Amino acid sequence: MGVRILSQGDKACMYCSTTEWAFGPVFESTDTDDAMDRIHSFLEFLGQVDPRRLSDVGLQAQYNIWQKQESNK
Repeated sequence: MGVRILSQGDKACMYCSTTEWAFGPVFESTDTDDAMDRIHSFLEFLGQVDPRRLSDVGLQAQYNIWQKQESNK
């Protein structure tokens, strides 16, 4: 049980397999990475932090930091 990924076409999102509730931003594919790869990158960025434990504001803040970091690559 934990964080899983739902994907369809060029979009994907995270969901909790315990509660079966989707949460967080919708990730879209880019020219270089597909949406699922982007979620895996975000989860790697979070390290040991379980995104389900973050508040909406906290998750958004971490997503914004990750997004800036990704745009600088």
